[in-house]
Amino acid sequence: MNILSLPVVIGAVIITVGWTALTIFLLYRARGGAVLRSVQRVLAVLVSCILAVTTGGMFVNLHFEFFEKPSEAAEYFAAFVPKGAPTPVKAEPVKESDPATKVDFTDSDEEGIKQAKFKGEKSGITEEVRVWTPKGYDPSKGPYNVIYLLPGNPGRASAIQTAIGVQKWVQEAIDAGTIPPSIVVSTSMNIGGQPTDCADFKGRPKVESWIVNDVPNVIRANYAVSKNKDDWTIMGVSAGAYCSARLAIKHPDVFGAEVWFHGYNTPIDGGLAGNPAVRDANKLTELLADKSRKLPVRLLLIGSKDDPGTIEDARDIEKKAQPGDTVTVLPYQKGGHGWKNWYKQMPAALKWIGEHSVRR
Repeated sequence: MNILSLPVVIGAVIITVGWTALTIFLLYRARGGAVLRSVQRVLAVLVSCILAVTTGGMFVNLHFEFFEKPSEAAEYFAAFVPKGAPTPVKAEPVKESDPATKVDFTDSDEEGIKQAKFKGEKSGITEEVRVWTPKGYDPSKGPYNVIYLLPGNPGRASAIQTAIGVQKWVQEAIDAGTIPPSIVVSTSMNIGGQPTDCADFKGRPKVESWIVNDVPNVIRANYAVSKNKDDWTIMGVSAGAYCSARLAIKHPDVFGAEVWFHGYNTPIDGGLAGNPAVRDANKLTELLADKSRKLPVRLLLIGSKDDPGTIEDARDIEKKAQPGDTVTVLPYQKGGHGWKNWYKQMPAALKWIGEHSVRR
């Protein structure tokens, strides 16, 4: 059963409404002795509550595209959370002739976006990746810049590009000369049905290796994109914002810039949040303050007063910038935690990318 299907959600609504009507009937018309009537009423109310919560969850899932099947949700909430520290990951570009990087991208169900599912050579993860190319994309006219999108947690590769307005805003920004010609790449966050780690942990999917090594290697081999890290921007929303910032700070040799939509400073998901020492060591403020960093970073941190903590966390991160870093905070007065507001904020993010782009 595809719980991202509108007919399935509508069916759940019909069942919930029908059962609620039956519950109301039983509250006043239940038959039998006093004990039996009480049991009937309690069970009817309990089932109504369960159906209402489930149906509400399905509506939210339909909007955010967290899970496609009930089994995915079950795996996610039952996942083992590691307690130790993550394994260090090194970015390792491979030759574009490597057979592991040759992937067949086919048309997806979204306008202008192609999709492919492949097994990562470094991570061993098999997952979907989606790629949007601008109108008139021509490999001979490359290299193109790359915008790499991470959805929230949980989140699928298909959840973010259309929702954040890639087809509209990125195309308009390219046409206006705001940003260089670019492609947009997205991958999932709840990889293998696991809560988001954005790190490699023993016994868990090697998510950091997937995001930092496997996906970039496949994109370089299949699309005419720049090999200069300054032409690669990683961008995320919510949990994806935290992860994109963490990975940009830890891998400035891969991502020259990062955009953070309503993220947070302290990890709250997966293995990075499972142990207080690991959690504190992976605060963005701690990572940015690390004086052993070899390369500067460029970060745009977007938050709003209507999304509590996002502006405060952004300001705390900004204070930890070191010489050479560029950390910009863009605060909004209004706009909560959701696609509607991230869609509206996307043009400002693209403007910042263009202003800080090395290649115009």
